[in-house]
Amino acid sequence: MNRERKSELLQRSLGLRHKLKVIESMKVPETHEEMTVSLLSKWELEDELQAVEELLEQARRNNIEDKKALLLEEGVVGMKKRNRSLIAASKVAPGLKTQSKSKAKKSRTEANA
Repeated sequence: MNRERKSELLQRSLGLRHKLKVIESMKVPETHEEMTVSLLSKWELEDELQAVEELLEQARRNNIEDKKALLLEEGVVGMKKRNRSLIAASKVAPGLKTQSKSKAKKSRTEANA
């Protein structure tokens, strides 16, 4: 599973958790019909949340297995090099312009003035 898909699933998970908190904070339904609708809605959200979490958990397990295989294949030194390149690539989002440290400092100084 790619990074973008994981990010989408994490965002969906957070959204579902929020919806569940909203449902729990609502007043108690007055009739059996209202309670039935509320419970069914809550169960649907919980089921979707569990499905999303299981997908993310499986992706993490797969990632751990991949990392183990790389460690056995390349050793620790090879993993350090690979991690440095991954970290460097993830620091700058595609399409965003980067600033030098001096330009960033100048921008902050001007904003504070």
